[in-house]
Amino acid sequence: SGHWPSCCGDATAFLGPFGIEDLRRTRRELEGLVLSHIIYDMGISGGAATRLLDALQRDQSPTGYLFQCLGCQTPHIHVDHL
Repeated sequence: SGHWPSCCGDATAFLGPFGIEDLRRTRRELEGLVLSHIIYDMGISGGAATRLLDALQRDQSPTGYLFQCLGCQTPHIHVDHL
């Protein structure tokens, strides 16, 4: 996607792509973080934000990407959509 978040003055580790079903099955605690990214970082709100969240797929757009800071361990999200 060309976006690589940084944290604590260094690049984050890329943990992989995810779809919403993957996230809800294995990292459900991150769902709110993903929704916040969609709303605040991407500027998409209301029903459109929820629809984008629910449409995330690992293998085709829109796709979520999970990163994690190697220093403070904070998860970082990027969503790539066309």
